[in-house]
Amino acid sequence: MKRYLYRIPLLLAGLAGTLVQAGSYLPSEVAYNPEIPSPADYFGYAIGERHLTHAELVGYMKVLEETSERVRILSYGETHGQRPLMQLLISSPKNLENAESLRQRHLQLSDPGKAGQLDLEEMPLVVNFNYGVHGNEPSASNTAPLLAYHLAAGRGEAIETQLDELMILLDPCLNPDGFDRFAHWVRNHVGRNPNPDPQTVEHREDWPGSRTNYYYFDLNRDWMLLTQPESKGRLALFHEWMPNFVLDFHEMGTDSTYFFQPGVPERTHPLIPQRIYAFTEKISRYFAEALDETGTLYFSKERFDDFYMGKGSTIPDLKGAVGILFEQASARGHVQESVNGPLGFRTAIRNQWTISLSVLRASTALREEFLASMRTFFRESLREGAGASFAGYRFASPGDPARAREFARILETHQIEVEPLSGEEGWYVPLEQPHYRYLQALVEKRTEFEQDIFYDVTAWTLPLAYNLEWEELPAAPRSGSAETPSPGLERSELGYLLDWSQLNAPRVLLDLLEEDIRVKAARQPFTADGQAYPCGSLFIPVTLQPEASGTIYDLLEMASRQLDVVIRPVRTFLTEEGIDLGSGQFRNVTRPKILLVGGRGVDAYEMGSIWHLLDVYHDYPVTVIRPAQLSSIRLSDYTALILPDAGGSSYPEEATERLERWVKAGGSLISLGRSSKWVIDRGLVDLALVGAAPAEEEGTEEPDEGGPVERRPFDEASDDQALERIRGAIFKTAIDRSHPLAWGYRNSELPVFVEGESFLRPSANPYQTPLAFTGEPLLAGYASEKNLERMTGAAAAVVETDGRGAYILFGHTPTFRAYWRGTE
Repeated sequence: MKRYLYRIPLLLAGLAGTLVQAGSYLPSEVAYNPEIPSPADYFGYAIGERHLTHAELVGYMKVLEETSERVRILSYGETHGQRPLMQLLISSPKNLENAESLRQRHLQLSDPGKAGQLDLEEMPLVVNFNYGVHGNEPSASNTAPLLAYHLAAGRGEAIETQLDELMILLDPCLNPDGFDRFAHWVRNHVGRNPNPDPQTVEHREDWPGSRTNYYYFDLNRDWMLLTQPESKGRLALFHEWMPNFVLDFHEMGTDSTYFFQPGVPERTHPLIPQRIYAFTEKISRYFAEALDETGTLYFSKERFDDFYMGKGSTIPDLKGAVGILFEQASARGHVQESVNGPLGFRTAIRNQWTISLSVLRASTALREEFLASMRTFFRESLREGAGASFAGYRFASPGDPARAREFARILETHQIEVEPLSGEEGWYVPLEQPHYRYLQALVEKRTEFEQDIFYDVTAWTLPLAYNLEWEELPAAPRSGSAETPSPGLERSELGYLLDWSQLNAPRVLLDLLEEDIRVKAARQPFTADGQAYPCGSLFIPVTLQPEASGTIYDLLEMASRQLDVVIRPVRTFLTEEGIDLGSGQFRNVTRPKILLVGGRGVDAYEMGSIWHLLDVYHDYPVTVIRPAQLSSIRLSDYTALILPDAGGSSYPEEATERLERWVKAGGSLISLGRSSKWVIDRGLVDLALVGAAPAEEEGTEEPDEGGPVERRPFDEASDDQALERIRGAIFKTAIDRSHPLAWGYRNSELPVFVEGESFLRPSANPYQTPLAFTGEPLLAGYASEKNLERMTGAAAAVVETDGRGAYILFGHTPTFRAYWRGTE
């Protein structure tokens, strides 16, 4: 009896939506075209009754395109998992018929030379709905069919007006791979009786979770960085239309309510004009009114911010639009108990749907104000660039054209003007251009902030990430010229030389090793044919493998063309300076067989960035294992083991001795972050860690227990704690370029990206600390004085040899978000 008494109020409160048909979401005053199937007609069940799969979403959107003259599908690529990426263009039939001319005219808003000629009264507003960038935030994408149907089939004056005055871009799912991962998890673990207990398996996904895409990247952090296919295609489509209003629908913790921006005012990025923040406040009143009508609790100016310029709700604010973040409390399944009572999936969908309708109302009511805002933004941006104290930037990567060219591609993808300079002079970026403000967001090195508490990273400076030469130019170069096409690789019967400092050199090496080509690495520098080669440079001798001469040339010639790698033919084994090519200081490179640990307790973001580096960037297979397999796998089959950041309890204790024997026999164990602490704690290396709190030193005086204790306001405790965190900042390190770990670097200083507050102490062996923080390390971002003091002189990387092998310990993430190319 108690069981049924419990379930009745639960169903009435949290599962009320489950007892109602799909039509209950739709406004009762709107009639719908019966020839266009509703979501329930197509899926065979009501929205919210089950979790949709991506294939179902795509299928329904195609049906709407086929049955409604208001809908057109725009494809923008596919995911790593080969799922299609699409947006719906929805408007009146007349607007769709003239879509291209309307698009071209709309783009003139971002051209200060043409925007003044536009009649804003006659222009439609471009509104971009983005649903579900995080896979385990399903109420967003499950709302998309409702809005698509409402706009495709709805009848009445209000909808007709909206379709006439708006060009709607609706992305039903920004992260198909993560969305499907979550849908299948919930479908496989929900019972006939949905269980609100937060401990039930339905609400507790296994590693790596579904927030991320195929390679475990947070796609909401990739709008700026553009490392993933979803982001590249989405931003290209964004620039094709330059939407005025961009909506970013998310979910947050189950015990929350509903959030909409403007967010924390003190944490808005200083490059965002204050009037955009004020306009966002004005727009937000439409959301408040809509949620008030449904009795839904919400908040607006706390927790979330507009600082990191690479999120879906923030990047529009520096591209002439207004971006707004929405966060709905998540049931993470069908129903879950919360501090506010049972929270149902249907309730979450209802709230996202309510906000979606209010967006349409705000867009129509404020249409001309949105259009005028974009026109003003680009006029201001151009004027600010023209009034800067210098003319532009020059960047270059001598001897490594791929690195600079990849950075130029990122700039161009962001619609930033960049010009190639002749020879190896590099590239030039003028400041006087419409996207000046976003250019500044990409390259600035900010170290002072209005508030030193952040929701995301505090710095991201892209030129530092790519480890480029970067300088300000007082005047534009006299003339830029298109780069001279490579004449192709000259064939040699002796061999070829490859400078290891190049961005794509590892991929070339791995391709050669996969073909069993013998490759040698220089342990000393040398000069050949007038070209200086640093330690680590590769020599591919043809005379030692004549049967592979054709294969070697074909691989290298293709690499020089497709990967922008500079490869030079050998004309003599005699060098002008340093070791000759037949020297014993050239050592054979062994083909790596790599183990990468990923599983419960391992940081999925970090593991994914390493997997992506090897599998995608370098096109090389890597064996992914779970932590428990370290106790049983035959380690002797592998040359390297990578332990991404993970809690120490993730690894089995019995693996310690096996790892120690394997390293002594010649294995390379690479550890990052907390995994480095595990290696230290297990006694595998004799090393210490500089923790978040100062280590107790011998002779340190004990505090006077009778003395006064500092009193602090209770409500500042969380802020004080946050101020001692490094959320993500950029630091300067000194690098020992003679150390094998640092081979290929040309400068004695290297920018590194750091999250977390624990640092390695230098090795007791004076030759085995190849990377250490400098005396004043902060380059960009926020770090407290205490952390800067602890960091000074600490190591960023340490190598400890043991027998024939080595432990390679990093305190930071060398592959952060796949864009920190300088340390990968």
